[in-house]
This record gives sequence, structure tokens and C-alpha cells, in this order.
Amino acid sequence: MISTEELATLMPIHPVNFPLLEDAYEWHEWNDNVRAHLIVHQLKSHIETSQPPPSSDGPAWWRDDAKAKRFIIDACSVDVQTEINIRTSLTAKDAYDKLKASFIDRAEELRAQNLNYLFHGLLGLTPKSSVSPQHFVQRFKSVHARLAMDKDMALSDKQANQLFLKAVEGSHKTWALYAMAAVDEGLMSTIDELTESFLDTECLTDERAA
Repeated sequence: MISTEELATLMPIHPVNFPLLEDAYEWHEWNDNVRAHLIVHQLKSHIETSQPPPSSDGPAWWRDDAKAKRFIIDACSVDVQTEINIRTSLTAKDAYDKLKASFIDRAEELRAQNLNYLFHGLLGLTPKSSVSPQHFVQRFKSVHARLAMDKDMALSDKQANQLFLKAVEGSHKTWALYAMAAVDEGLMSTIDELTESFLDTECLTDERAA
């Protein structure tokens, strides 16, 4: 195993050319960047296992692991290095797992808070007499598109469907129950399919009223 003294003499496998990890908001992008760099340098396996495989050259594996660990450490701010105490990690995987355990829960909590904020904002725009269904759908899809530009906030089809159904179930309960069943059965899977069905139902309702 590479000692701390030997580790300090190792050059980083590549200069860190992306923002250092400082808080939970940055976890997902930072994680993607670190994994991409480790893949390029054929070191990704070192965040997946803490022991050299039986067929490997033991000393060479530990040298590569020290390089991977050094890169992970260098990719973190000094405050994070101190707070998480990753410098004492025995392997690259140990360091990575410490960071993941600390930050992924925080990142998901922040994401849930932001999605909850979005949901409550949309509730104020549910279809009513003063807001046309077309305008509501347009507004929902506009917000959905903006979120899609941020990979940390992008909604899966399932999440978008759930938000839309919750937003309309109060004023369109019959359709919402039908749509929930259709989604569960795989008859509708995307937000485009869901909103198209919603607007088709509204057009039929208007025609009958006329």
C-alpha cells in the first residue's frame, strides 16, 4: 500500500480543470466530471473496489489507486477535504464513498426542496375559470423545459407526470383518475402524451357544453 509520504510525492493524474467540490449543489456535476476523468485514465475501477483483483499486479494496482485517490482529493476544496476527512482514506474508493455518503443525501434533499417549491408554484396556476387549460399546459411545459436545461433539476417522465396529475386532480378529478390508470398501464408515459390527452378531454368537454 502507498504510504501518505509516497502519496504526497505522486503527481496528479491530470490537472483538475473543473470546479472543485464545495457543497451539495455541485455534487452531481462534480461526480460526472470525476468519473469521466477516471475513465479517461483507466482508473474508474478504483472507485468501485478497494482491493486489487487476483489477476492484477499488486504494487502497480496500489500505485494507480493512490493516483486516483490523489485526484479525488485534489478535486475537492480544502474545506471539504477537512470536513469529510478524506485524506485519511485508505483507498480511492474509501475517499469517494465518504464524499458520496456525505453529499448525495444533501443533494437529493436540495433537489426535493426545489421540486416542492416548483410544485407549489404550479398549484397557484391550476386550471380554473380564469386560467385556460391551454395556458396551464403551456406554463407547465415551459417550466419543465427550463428544468431540463439543468441536469440536477431535470424531471424524469414519471416525476413530470406525477407533478402534472397532482396539479390538476383537484379540478379534473375524473380525468386525473383515468390518466393515473393509463400511466400505470403504460398507455401514456411522457408528459407530452399526458398533456395532449388532457387538452383533448377539455376540447370534448367544451364541444359538449356548446
